[in-house]
Amino acid sequence: HLRTTSAEIERNDSGVGTETSKPSRLRRLMAVENQERQCADCDQQVEPREGKLSGMLCDPLVCRKCERKRYERKELITEIVVTEVKYGRDLNIVKEEFYRPMEVAGLLGKEQLRQIFLNIDELISFSAKFAEKLKDAIDIAREQGDEDYTTVNIGKLFLESTDMLHAFETYCVQQ
Repeated sequence: HLRTTSAEIERNDSGVGTETSKPSRLRRLMAVENQERQCADCDQQVEPREGKLSGMLCDPLVCRKCERKRYERKELITEIVVTEVKYGRDLNIVKEEFYRPMEVAGLLGKEQLRQIFLNIDELISFSAKFAEKLKDAIDIAREQGDEDYTTVNIGKLFLESTDMLHAFETYCVQQ
């Protein structure tokens, strides 16, 4: 019959449960490869922090300042998309609820309608195309797991759509 002494037992903890305490978890996270974590956006040092839902310590990709900037950018991109979609819807309402009834009823002549509503069809077309590009960019970002929309190049989307500016210029100049 074998008898084991306490000197023969190797323990990795104190036996008191400190492995669940925050300081130990923090030390363990900081000790990983003994390197500092840097923010993916600004290269500042990133401190581990508790997850909002889990309460467990995590090693975030970005610092708090950049996390806030990412959130604000995502909100702005979302607002641009929502605004463009609503704008297109409003243009269609103007066409269907004002232009068409006036045209059908003969309240105004073709030339008068053209002067009032100018290039509404062109504006509707460009708005729909631009809104679709914006929504596609967000869909692609989500499919790639980019919930912050960091891969959405909103400036490039606007630059690729500069041809629509002529339609708005025509509308604005002739008003």
